[in-house]
Amino acid sequence: MSSMMDNLQLSQRVGPSDYGCDPYQVVVSTANGDELVHEYCLYSSAYGGPVRPDAVTGLRAEPTGGGRATIKWEWSGNSFDLASPGAYFERDVIVEEGRLAWAGPVRKTPKTKAVAPAPKVEIGAPLRAADVAVKSEWRMNGCDDEWEIHVSHAPTGTKLVWKGTSTAENQDIKKLRHADVDGVVRIDFLYYVGENGNNSASDRSLLVKLGAKGLEWVPKHVCSGRLYDGPCSGCE
Repeated sequence: MSSMMDNLQLSQRVGPSDYGCDPYQVVVSTANGDELVHEYCLYSSAYGGPVRPDAVTGLRAEPTGGGRATIKWEWSGNSFDLASPGAYFERDVIVEEGRLAWAGPVRKTPKTKAVAPAPKVEIGAPLRAADVAVKSEWRMNGCDDEWEIHVSHAPTGTKLVWKGTSTAENQDIKKLRHADVDGVVRIDFLYYVGENGNNSASDRSLLVKLGAKGLEWVPKHVCSGRLYDGPCSGCE
C-alpha cells in the first residue's frame, strides 16, 4: 500500500464536454490503471462567459502513512471571482480492497490578500473619513465604459477626481469604501476591465490627505497589494 502511495501519478485535464459544459479535473492514477477524478470547476461558455478556469498549480501527493495520502493543489478561482487571491485545496486518498478511493470531501483554505501599508505622510491636520464623501460615477463614451471616483470634503469644499486608467470597452468599479489610516483617508475598490475575452480585476487604493487648501492626493498609491510611488495614473 505504501508503495502505491509513493508512486501516485498526478495530472489535470479538461474532461469530455457534456451539454456545453467542460469539466476541469484533477486526476490521480496508479501504475495498475486505477484512476480518481476530482472536478474543480464545471465551465460553461453560455453561463461562464470568456473567463476560462486557470489550471491548478502546486499539484502534489503527500503520503501520510497507513495506506493513505493527501493530494494538494492551489487554484485561483478565477472563473468565480477574478479578484480572488485563490485558495489551497486538499483531498485524501486511501487504498480500499486494493483499489484507490477518495477518503472524504475536498478541503479548501482561502488565501489571504496581501495589503500594502499606507505610506508615512507628513500631515498638518488629520483627515477624517467621516468628513469625506466618496462615490463612483459611470458614463458611456460611444461603446466604452468610463468610470470616475469623486472624493469631496465638505469642511473645505474641495474635491478630487480619479479617472479610470483603462481604455477597455467593459469596465466596472465594485466594493468602493474608505477609512481612516494614520491621519489620511484610504479609498479601496476593485477595478474590473475586459475586452474581446480578456478580463482582469485588480485591487486599487487611493490615498488622500488634508493639505493647506483642502484635499490632496498622497503621492503614492496601492495596486494589487503593492505600494507604488506617484499618484495612480489618471488621478487629477
